[in-house]
Amino acid sequence: PAATLAAGSIAGISTWAVAIPFDTLKTRWQTGKYQCWGQCLRAVTSPAGVSSLFAGFWPIVLGGVPRDAACLFGVEFALRVLNRN
Repeated sequence: PAATLAAGSIAGISTWAVAIPFDTLKTRWQTGKYQCWGQCLRAVTSPAGVSSLFAGFWPIVLGGVPRDAACLFGVEFALRVLNRN
């Protein structure tokens, strides 16, 4: 069970690490202030660099990791129960 929870946690962190920058750009793009994605990217990254794309990363990860770990644990548990003969 601990390995499954750890795997779910790592999967959750990895998912958010990839998704957050795109979500940050999408959210800024939806304000309608930019004419193209490049302009939006430059505006987001100009104040603090690429780290600006990861704004809000830790609150999302700290909330999402337990959920992702529990989800994978639930799937693994259900598979074990359903595959018993």
